[in-house]
Amino acid sequence: LMTVISVLITAIIYDFILAITVGIIVTVVDFLIKVSNFKVNAFTGEKTRSRTHRTIAEEKLLDDSMFELVILDISGFILFPVAEKLKDQVDEAVSSSCKYIIFDFHDVHYVDETGCLFISKILKQLRRSGLEPIITQQDFKNNPWLLNTEWEKLITEFPKHARFHALDDALLEVENKILEKCKSYPVSEDLL
Repeated sequence: LMTVISVLITAIIYDFILAITVGIIVTVVDFLIKVSNFKVNAFTGEKTRSRTHRTIAEEKLLDDSMFELVILDISGFILFPVAEKLKDQVDEAVSSSCKYIIFDFHDVHYVDETGCLFISKILKQLRRSGLEPIITQQDFKNNPWLLNTEWEKLITEFPKHARFHALDDALLEVENKILEKCKSYPVSEDLL
């Protein structure tokens, strides 16, 4: 929208050739700003927990096992120049002891077609290597400009039990799986 308005104003006030030049400059600057806003913060499950109340025994089990979880807090725009950087950061964050990995796309504002392809490849590669990827994503229905068909396809093809709208729900799912795996006590089905 900013590019279109800049081009129209320049075309009306000056001439069409200058309007094209202004349009290209505004587009390049806008693209560079979006790429520079991309960032990934990786941290283990030991640093964050769900807001669910746990017993002392459960807390102890989780304290001993949450190193199996890596959370990738991704923000900004995932465009083709940063997709390779995302893959490198995923490889760097995942350790041999990791079993679960949460991709928190809650602060991602747009993913282009190339970004979707890279994310899809990363998720498939993680599943092949025995890891369980889980994703959280913002609800794009409130802002349909951000939704594209590739992202929608990626989300709908991802298993329903491994996608959530909030990080807390994803953390709760991983914690329950870790506790079930420990088999030290029965996990209640309606655990909140």
